[in-house]
Amino acid sequence: MRILACLLAMWLVPTLAAAQDVWRVAYNHFPPYSFQSETGDADGYAIDLIRALAATRGVEIEFAFLANPGEIVAALGDGSVDVSVALARTPARQEHAIFSVPHQSVRIRLYAPAESAAEVAARWPDGVRVGFAKGAYPAVVVSRYPTAIPLEGTTNPDVLLNLMNQEIDAAIYPDTGFRRLVEAFDTRRRFIAVGDILDEVPLHLATSISRPVLAETLSADLSSFIVTEEYSNIVQRWFGEDGANVWATRTVLMLVGAVAAVVAIAALVGHYYQRRRAEAAMVAFAQEKAEVEQRAAEQLRSRNNRLEKK
Repeated sequence: MRILACLLAMWLVPTLAAAQDVWRVAYNHFPPYSFQSETGDADGYAIDLIRALAATRGVEIEFAFLANPGEIVAALGDGSVDVSVALARTPARQEHAIFSVPHQSVRIRLYAPAESAAEVAARWPDGVRVGFAKGAYPAVVVSRYPTAIPLEGTTNPDVLLNLMNQEIDAAIYPDTGFRRLVEAFDTRRRFIAVGDILDEVPLHLATSISRPVLAETLSADLSSFIVTEEYSNIVQRWFGEDGANVWATRTVLMLVGAVAAVVAIAALVGHYYQRRRAEAAMVAFAQEKAEVEQRAAEQLRSRNNRLEKK
């Protein structure tokens, strides 16, 4: 009987430990995965995800907004936070955190100002000043290109500002995240992707190395949750139907609108030139008519003169 009680306690400990906790959840400005709303509240796809997992356990969440992934990994390592919502796994990070099963993936690309993208593409990576947020996964990608010049920014918005101010030549960033970041600055038309996708990596929940029971519980709960309709609804809210990027949908609509505008302008221009051609033809016809009438009048005068002489 005592053995049975011990086994039951061992089975219940992970569940009770997770259920009775307040989860201290770290995140940074990484839209659409995590960011602060206009009211200062945590928001984003990964925020909705961790809230849903906490709700199934009846757990409260204390959110901690940190500057960059480097600060998040450090906080996980010293135990000042319990969980982070969207981190790529690397060997260095695994010294500080335990990673769940993946819940999304991101494609890492190089972005440059539209006016200098061709030059950056021709030079890459030799001597290209490339920016990324401190401690972010793109730092791992940059390390594969020793002739590039890596320059860390404190936050993701700092990296974009450095790119806008030409303090760097390009930025390495996840594609969906970069698109959402530039939306906030209304600069979608100023930057374009350069070259091929540099990497594609999964995103995980990361739990402090000091919380192995919580890490096991979260990973198990996440595995069950990502096959539910509730999870599909979260994905649809932030990425559109079938996981399609909402930004891309907006971009398509913008392109359709732009094409319609170009067609309308072309029609107006065509109408204008048709009108000008018609006016020119009328002028030419009037001139030709006047010349014909003038010649006819001259011929009539000449005839009258001959008759008078007779």
